[in-house]
Amino acid sequence: MQTCELDEKTIEILRASVKIGRARFYCLYKETTLSLASAWRRVKKAIEMKLIEQVGEELQATERGLMMLASLGEPIAIVQLARKYGVSPAAVEHYIKRLNEFYIPLCFCATLADTIRYLNVADLYILKNTPAEALAAKLFLQYCEPCAVRVDGNKYILGNGYVVAAYCELCDKKGRYELFPSCPHLDRIFSEVKRAFINRERA
Repeated sequence: MQTCELDEKTIEILRASVKIGRARFYCLYKETTLSLASAWRRVKKAIEMKLIEQVGEELQATERGLMMLASLGEPIAIVQLARKYGVSPAAVEHYIKRLNEFYIPLCFCATLADTIRYLNVADLYILKNTPAEALAAKLFLQYCEPCAVRVDGNKYILGNGYVVAAYCELCDKKGRYELFPSCPHLDRIFSEVKRAFINRERA
């Protein structure tokens, strides 16, 4: 795959793709100011970079493409990512801004969940009590799915004596995604987790 550097013409193709959605090449080309040959070259480049994918005879932006545009502040890309992850555009905007500050190479991530591999616990703690907290917790739980402990519909990623990320319905019946929750039920959570491990050993 090519590097993260995008020239203006490739960005224009990507913006057009996000704007019109899935479409044939000619429709995409007509949404740009590029010549036919230049548009074709940039589409090929965007496909190689996995920013655009071909579905049958149509083209559409990938999640990587949406992330790259979101990092440039493109509102449509931010809204589409927010819709995909069931969060507010403000959450996505804040998360992407933090990723830029952490110098996370978005072009090497196929999805937002892939960005978690580049973050450490301190980075996650910075996201606590921000508009991006629930999104970061959701992504962390998704990325670390095999390590998640499940108890009665709740999910937790455990640290050393604390919870790193949680989806919990104990305090909020609708369910809540949190990083480093300061939960009055933590003793109960760890007790239930211990019981779950004991039951698994017995099975």
